[in-house]
Amino acid sequence: AYGPREGETAEKAYLRSWAEETLARVLERLRDHPEWYETMRLRFGFRGGGMTYPEIAEKLGIPETDVANHLHRARKRFRELLLEELREGVSSREELEEELRFFRSIF
Repeated sequence: AYGPREGETAEKAYLRSWAEETLARVLERLRDHPEWYETMRLRFGFRGGGMTYPEIAEKLGIPETDVANHLHRARKRFRELLLEELREGVSSREELEEELRFFRSIF
């Protein structure tokens, strides 16, 4: 994960690694809300394909409306945590927006 991929410059590999490490820190912090984390993990398949709302509801034994609510809250908290992580390395709102755009472009 840390070396350049085929056709990737060393700089691009470094930036990708930084983004992956940032994502890992955010996801680790999201574990403070296990039901949200688990729902996101199942939906977005952190290590593979994601599941549908009905599949998640069945696996977790909860109504689909709870799945939707968990995902809504998890996305909101994820964004808050990501912004906190990104703020640590910038000094202005413009730099924060630039970092956020870059982060989105990686994923």
